[in-house]
Amino acid sequence: MGQSLSSSNNAGTTSQIQNFLETLRDRRITQIDHPHTVEKLSHKKELQKARVAEFHRARMGEWHQVFSMKEKETGRAIENLRLELKALTHEIKKLETNVQQAVFSPILKPGKYHKAFYETLTEFVKLLR
Repeated sequence: MGQSLSSSNNAGTTSQIQNFLETLRDRRITQIDHPHTVEKLSHKKELQKARVAEFHRARMGEWHQVFSMKEKETGRAIENLRLELKALTHEIKKLETNVQQAVFSPILKPGKYHKAFYETLTEFVKLLR
């Protein structure tokens, strides 16, 4: 029984090897029948490389546009801030004039209103420093 089992294993292994060899031979014949297969594969690889390169070029162009738009937006924001500062400077000059008028104007009847006004004005000017 031991011999029949080992001989059946050998027969199965031999038939598997034969099947493998036949398959390999068939593939070799197929490749010989199609000599341009390697050329086609290399052509496909070249096309794929060209597509990838084009994709990366397009992506870089998109990124450049996005960054240039952000730079323009930043420039506009800076210009708006400068204009706002200019306007604030002009208003501070007006405020200085108004504070000088309030300080140098005589108070005819001092009261709580005047005290609160001068305290608030003093705190505001301190905050501006």
